Order: sequence, then structure tokens, then C-alpha cells
Amino acid sequence: MKLLKATILLVCFQEAFASDSAPLNKFKQDVNDQHRKLVSTKFLKKPCKVIKVEFLRTLEFDRSSEASDDGGYVCEVDKSDADGISGTRIKMNLSDVQRATMNNAMEKGSLVSGRSTYFTKDITFTSEGILNVPQYDSMVPSHFGKSGRDTSRNLQGNPIHVGNKPILAVRVTANDYDVVDDAGTISNKIFGTDGDDANLALQMSACSGGKLTITTDYDDDISDKLSATGVLEVSINMNLDGSSDTAIDNAITAAVQTKLGFGLPGIFEQVIYIKYKCFGSCGYAAYAYINSWMSMFQGNYYKMPGVQMHEIGHNFGLAHSGMGDGSYKDHTCLMGNPLYSDDTGSMCFNPAKSWQLGWYSPFYEDVYVGAGQEWEGKLIGVSDYNNNPNADKIVLRIETDTPEDYFVGFNRATGSNSDNDLCDNCVTVIKTGNNGEYYQQSWNQINPQGGLLENGFFLIENHLNSGKTLRIDVVQINLDVSPGFAHVSIKFEDEVNCKNWCNEINIPFNDLVGTTQKCDFTELCDGCPECGDVVTSNDYWLVCGKSDRCNVQSKKANADELHEVRCCSSTLKTGWKKNGGCDVWGESDLPICKHAETYESANQICKDNDARLCTKSELEGDCTAGSGCNHDDDHIWSSTPF
Repeated sequence: MKLLKATILLVCFQEAFASDSAPLNKFKQDVNDQHRKLVSTKFLKKPCKVIKVEFLRTLEFDRSSEASDDGGYVCEVDKSDADGISGTRIKMNLSDVQRATMNNAMEKGSLVSGRSTYFTKDITFTSEGILNVPQYDSMVPSHFGKSGRDTSRNLQGNPIHVGNKPILAVRVTANDYDVVDDAGTISNKIFGTDGDDANLALQMSACSGGKLTITTDYDDDISDKLSATGVLEVSINMNLDGSSDTAIDNAITAAVQTKLGFGLPGIFEQVIYIKYKCFGSCGYAAYAYINSWMSMFQGNYYKMPGVQMHEIGHNFGLAHSGMGDGSYKDHTCLMGNPLYSDDTGSMCFNPAKSWQLGWYSPFYEDVYVGAGQEWEGKLIGVSDYNNNPNADKIVLRIETDTPEDYFVGFNRATGSNSDNDLCDNCVTVIKTGNNGEYYQQSWNQINPQGGLLENGFFLIENHLNSGKTLRIDVVQINLDVSPGFAHVSIKFEDEVNCKNWCNEINIPFNDLVGTTQKCDFTELCDGCPECGDVVTSNDYWLVCGKSDRCNVQSKKANADELHEVRCCSSTLKTGWKKNGGCDVWGESDLPICKHAETYESANQICKDNDARLCTKSELEGDCTAGSGCNHDDDHIWSSTPF
């Protein structure tokens, strides 16, 4: 009916504009455009797969603004809706409210990119690649179905992104422009086939600790179709300048499938498209589809290992990593703005993303710190995954009893992470939702430094809804050993004591000049800026030297009682014993056996040996068992007040 009315109007206007052909020609063009739009608009017959697309802004954009950019959504239609071409994607035309609703569902995990499907009545799409979502649709999670295997979760017990991962790169020639570099150069820059020492294949293997291998050894032999190892060349019958990203994507997909003779992704896990450049005010270096197989690079950005890792990270299901007011301003992580360099790219992911990827099993630990509980131990960097004789942890997840947890790691700047961009050799604290188990924007909590140095701390207020403040303390950072480590303590703030050396600083307090006081340790311990009354206890825990060797494992003792002494050291000491599952070295020969000492005397003995009394939890964990003097059958002084 609309077309009939337009035709009638055209006949009427022909006479009205007979003396002036310009308006008539314009009107004819408008009618023809309307006719083409009517012909090219189709009703969707089957559900389409919802996929979120994330853009990586260029360095110039990054410098001028790091405001949040929540990407957009496309729907991958069934091939029956796309003239038999699989992998065709159409941009979802959403209102601001609809987009916000979908973003919220993504953050909560009720909408899963690459798996959730969408379908409703009256939904149409155009040949230009636009899905006309009805404005009355609220886009609530109940409107989405699910299809295919779940690649949204990637837990440590069963990590998905391990083993061999076949990847194809596609060099694109359009009517107006083609990629400057030839196929051989592309192959070298992505796969290292001609000796390039900073590429996707090398860095992915290094960051994963050898768990994941990028390969061009495909299940089917397509060597006769490739221009270089892992690189396919295709031409598309359209201009890059003036065409939408979605239209270009679909043209490339169709050309690749025609040349290979099968649908995408086919025998590949990921496919990398490379085009000459983007036009207009696009502002991106590359973009990728979350939990999906395709990414697009423009210009020279495909050469940069940091950008390569960032985009494939999106394909793996990783969201951006932000800090402060920037949604990808966390430069301790490749999912923040990465390294924009062809020659350097040795950088990996932050603790939250590392938890999601699951590469570093078994060196993850869930930390649940309630009242009277604590965690203390050493963290090593991801690059030392295969250099970890003491089984130290790489990532801690601090449980909060909510979907939003904190992830702690040591940002060791060596090996696979030697080109790290912010806060080398710091302890990073990252907050994210969905328990860190699937797609979620993460946030670096240490702004703007990016992490904590030795003696630094971070506070989590009202932890576990207890009204108390949890404190993460960096007790020590030691880079003089291999592997280098950060000694970290996690406990409630009112249970934190000063370091021993800080207790001995003479400071004035209540006009008692020269009196030794105890620092509350609310700032760096240097100078004890805030002090309170000396914290003393008359009673301490005694712990049996070895589990099940005493009638009572742990019991109370007055500080004036006489008991045996063993000491602990958080660093390696020659001749001292380190038991499995412990983060400390223990000793009983100090340099002789100590069988009857008061608490004060025992504490001094350990100090004289450049060590400390062990905590109750360390002794209960048998961290000094078997260290000599027949103390396994004795009750040992701990540093823990009763």
C-alpha cells in the first residue's frame, strides 16, 4: 500500500514539476530509495544470537579521554535468514534504555554474549545490516533464550582456553583500499613464522604458562588457499570509505566462506580480520566480539602484541579493566589500554582476569576472613607459574558473601610481564562482579598508583557486613630471590599489630617523652604518625609442636609461664625447615634448644635470630613440625594473643 501511494504521488508531482526538473528528480530518487528499503527489509524468521562488541580506542583517543565506552550489540542471524551465509551479523538498533537494560543483564550474567538468543514478533532487519528492535520491547532477560555451549564461565577446575587454538588471519582488499603489508608480513607479526619475537603466538603461550598454543595446524588442509602460513587473502566488492563496520564484517565473512567452501568459524577457534583503516571519527584501533570467534583490526594495530592479546581476550570472554573514572584505564592489565607497540608486548592480565582464565591452577586460593581469622603468605607473579617450588599462590579471591569480590596478585614485572605499563612489582587489588567467573568490568582499587608497594595497605570497609574493616597489608616485597615474591597479610584492622621494629621506635605520647609506644599502623610505619596506648596481653596461645602429639592441641598460657620456643621466618634462612603447604621457614635450634622461656624471652630469642614467633595458625598448620629439639611433643609459644 505504501508503495502504491508513493507511485500515485509521483504521477501527480510529475505534472506539478514539469517546468522544473530538479525537484522532480529529487522526489524520484526519494521514492526509489523508499522502494529499495521496502524490498530489502525482511522479517526475522528464527532467533538470532546476541553478541556484544567491544572497541579498543586508539592511543590518541586514550590520551584525550578515557571515558566509559560500553560498546554495542549485534545479532548473528541463522543462515536461513541470510541467504545461506552463516556468521552474518546485524547491528541491533537500540534505544538508550534498551541498551542500558542489556548492559545490566550482561553485568549480572543473565544475558550471555555469544550464547543468549533474541526473537520477538514484528522484528525486521535490513540488507544494510540493521536489526530494527521494536521500541516497545523492554529487553528484559526473560526475552532471551540460550543456544550452544556455555563459554561464559572459565573456572580453574576446567579452563576452556587451553590446548591448541587454531587461528586464521584474513587480509582484506576492498574496492578503494587494501592492507599495506603483504600476507608474509602478517603471518610473521601474528604467528612469528619468520622469527618475529613479539607476536600473539609467543605472548599467549608465555602468559598462559604454556597452557595455550596458537596454531596454524588446521584439521583440514587449506594450504592451497592460503597466501602465507595462517593468512587468507580475500577481496570484497565494496568501498571501506562510506561503509558501516557491520556491512564490511559481513562482506568479509561471505568472501572467506566462498573461498574456503565452508562456514565460519569452521575449523578455526578465532578469525582475525585486517583492513586498511577505518574512516570518519571511528577512533578505534580494533574491536572484537565477546565469547565469539571474530575480531577486526585496522591499520598497523594488528602488529601490536598488546592489541592482539586485548582483542583475543574479548573473544575469550574478558571485559575491560578500569581504574578511577576510565573503563579501561587499568594499565596493570592488557584489558585496560594495552601496549601500543610492535616491538614490545610482554604484558599479561590482572588478578581478576587471571582468575577467570584459569591458567594458573593450582595456585589460586579462596580467602574467607571472618572475625579472628587471617590469611598470611607469599604471592608470586604470573610469569613465575613454572618457577614455583614452594607452591606459593598467584591469585587470591577475597570472598565478600556477595557477587562482587576482590582479587589480589603480585604484578611482578619480569618474563611474560616484563613490559608491564603501570606499577611494576606492586600488589594489585582488583574488584569485579559475578564472583570473577565470567564477563564483568573489573576495577583496579589503587588509584592512581595502580598497586601497593612494601608497607602499603588497602582497606575494605564493613567486610562481610560485620561493621569492621578488612586490611590488606604488603608486609614485604623481595626481588632478590627467585621467584621474587610479595609477603601479604589479610586480617581485620583491629586485629593488626605493628611490625616488631616499629614497636621499638621511641616517640612521645602523653608527654612521656622517650617511652616506647605501639603504632596503630594506620599509615606507613615510618615514624608511627598515629599512636595509641601500648597494646599488651598477659595471655597467649600455646600450640602443640605437631598435630595430634599432645592431649590438647592449643591452649592458653600466661606470659610469665615457661614454655618451649620455635621461630618462624617469612624468608629463606639457611638450615631452616619449610614444610609443605606453609609459607614460612621454621627452626628450633636457636642456636640451642629453648625449653623454658617466658613469652617476652621467647619473643626476644626469635628477634635475635632475625625471625619472629610463629602465629597460632602457622603452628597449627605444622609449619615448624620436625624442626628439632624434640619439641613436636611440647606446647610452643605463639605470637597470637589469647
